[in-house]
Amino acid sequence: MISIKLLFISLFALISQPEKVFVERDGVVIIQAESVEYDSQWVLETKAEGYTGEGYLTWNSKNRFNKPGSGTLVFQVFVHNPGTYYLQLHNFHDHPNRTESNDLYTRINEGDWIKTYSHINKRWTWHTGFDINHVWGLLPKFELNAGLNSIQLSGRSKGFSIDKLALVVAEKLSMETWKAQPESEQVDIKNHEIIPAEALKILNK
Repeated sequence: MISIKLLFISLFALISQPEKVFVERDGVVIIQAESVEYDSQWVLETKAEGYTGEGYLTWNSKNRFNKPGSGTLVFQVFVHNPGTYYLQLHNFHDHPNRTESNDLYTRINEGDWIKTYSHINKRWTWHTGFDINHVWGLLPKFELNAGLNSIQLSGRSKGFSIDKLALVVAEKLSMETWKAQPESEQVDIKNHEIIPAEALKILNK
């Protein structure tokens, strides 16, 4: 059960953070890439059929090998059910070599940047993997806290495109029904009650 201290921390976070956030429901968060602010290093495109939403973002700046943090996309997520979530990127790249122009960087809550890639080319795919210190094939998972979490993406390889991202708990990942879900609810946390489920149990006693 959540402690009283953690309850007040969660409530304080709601008051002190003005951003609009995407809300996790039943272990799933779905976000369109173009739903957050992006700079001119990203281009909103509609050329590759099979995307959803208004379009998809393509990294159109120079390659940023070993230089994460450029053109950072910030996705604020409010989690009711903390735990291990798998990151899935609906992505596209059409380089003839499937290991080229196929990646970006990701991180969670100001942690280390991780090279995140896809080895499927010339079609939209959810294939997502981590490459840490040249060890590839690692499962793309993060630990999300109850309350606010910040997921960040930054450009790495020119020509890599992102349509949307998903954060999914392990027990739902293989079901694949999450792939057809619409974008998660986005709310202004100053005007919307999204207290974590654990906190609500205390408040309702």
